[in-house]
Amino acid sequence: MLAAITEDWPAGAGFAARLEGLEPAPVDGSTLRSLARCDTASGDEAAEVFGDTPELRVPALLAALYAHDPATFRHSAETAALSREVGEVLGFGGGDLMRLEIAALVHDIGKLFVTHRTLFKRSALSPTEWKTVKRHPVSGANLLAGVPELDDVAQVVLHHHERPDGSGYPFGRRAGEFPLASGVIAVCDAYQAITSERSYQRARTPSQALAEIESLAGAQFDSEAVAGFARLKRVPATQRARRAPLVEIELPKWGPLLRPLGT
Repeated sequence: MLAAITEDWPAGAGFAARLEGLEPAPVDGSTLRSLARCDTASGDEAAEVFGDTPELRVPALLAALYAHDPATFRHSAETAALSREVGEVLGFGGGDLMRLEIAALVHDIGKLFVTHRTLFKRSALSPTEWKTVKRHPVSGANLLAGVPELDDVAQVVLHHHERPDGSGYPFGRRAGEFPLASGVIAVCDAYQAITSERSYQRARTPSQALAEIESLAGAQFDSEAVAGFARLKRVPATQRARRAPLVEIELPKWGPLLRPLGT
């Protein structure tokens, strides 16, 4: 286990990432070339581009993700807030809960390597495009490489598309062969996607999403993660404890984007 991240790491009132002055814009060619090197080289390249400490690396990656695709950035924030709640239901504490929340925030960071043409495509992806999309967990883990405090976070990101029946990616791991935190993120990720309007599907109700997720427990989704999620969702929102997030991402210009983290 990673001892460097504990309930009081970093010191102070949570993990504060202040990204003032960033304007949403496509990632430029130079940055994309640097990102490509990060995906194939050692962690040294990522350290040069994004910093070599958690306090530098995580906000820099989130800034790049927002610039590349604000919708994915917003989805990641919502998934992190929900994952944290499920983690509390399952008894995650201290550093484990913080690692879960950070991993959920950056679980799709590997999509920095996926072009807008593929990300926003309305028709079916080609085999080549699908191969690129399926690589994003590996790419995301590579972007976290070289920061020892984020080693466990990288493992959670790497496995968040694995499935208990072995049909997931990138390695086809089975139940018990990937972190529970990855299973929690997979459930929360799916719930957010099912209940959101997408170019390829209409949004479904929370009850419909819960029913679908429960029907896939043990096959597509980790059974323990599904059980914790279901317990959370069956408690009315008004009766849930309201706590400040362990991970605080402050974006003064875009506060509404991250409102779920504070509710």
